Amino acid sequence: DVSAAAYGESRFGSAQDAPSVLYVTVGTGIGGGLVNGGKLWQGASHSEMGHISVRRLRGDTFAGACPYHGDCLEGMASGAAIEGRTGTPARDLSDDHPVWDTVAYYVGQALATWTYTLMPHRIVLGGGIAMRDHVLSHSRTRMAEAMSGYALTSASRNPSTYVVRPGLGKRSGLV
Repeated sequence: DVSAAAYGESRFGSAQDAPSVLYVTVGTGIGGGLVNGGKLWQGASHSEMGHISVRRLRGDTFAGACPYHGDCLEGMASGAAIEGRTGTPARDLSDDHPVWDTVAYYVGQALATWTYTLMPHRIVLGGGIAMRDHVLSHSRTRMAEAMSGYALTSASRNPSTYVVRPGLGKRSGLV
């Protein structure tokens, strides 16, 4: 489904002008799909972008919610992780809840990692959690901090135009 969303955004959404696009969803889980040159990228199987390792935020003692890895990206920043941290579903938390800064820290690291490894022309960040203004803006800031100005492309130099919302909203995969 996330690859379908990547394709939808590359053809009809916020990445129509980009030769390559990484679509990432941050919601109940975390996943990603890549379109390069108008074609979906598929390796030996679907990718598991949510299960990458992340550097722990100083003072974060949460064990993680991933049943396989514990503290991988999905285990630290997904909807399941947020509910595990707070005891409340993400949709019921206020926009000023401190958990959003923690989520943005981990998502920002992942954005930097995916930029370094894939070098897409644009990243579309979707999903119910990433669609919160605070998470999107702070994830961009944390990505820039993680990259420390290293190996930036003309696209990734400006996180506000490099990491964008889905132009098709929640319909990216359906379109």
